[in-house]
Amino acid sequence: MARNTAYVKASELTKNGKIMAKIALFRQQEKEQILQLNRELTIALIEELETLKLAKSKRKISQRLKTIKLLNKIHGYNKPEKIENKPRFGGATVIVVK
Repeated sequence: MARNTAYVKASELTKNGKIMAKIALFRQQEKEQILQLNRELTIALIEELETLKLAKSKRKISQRLKTIKLLNKIHGYNKPEKIENKPRFGGATVIVVK
């Protein structure tokens, strides 16, 4: 199927209410799965922090800091990172915020 044909078909399908309802359902299910995964990961990381809490060694303190940074990243507490992408062969410079 040619690219233009695919775009035309996709456009036609998005006008179908049943298809759009199914897409909305899939998106909602995906959001719920991501939230559940975040909950489970958060619980696991907090448990890891508890086990490392009494640690005095530098290695364990370093591991605690990595765990805390990961928790912050999961919950969106880190500052956005700017990544500058300079093309090799001309074109526009793209700045992506993660």
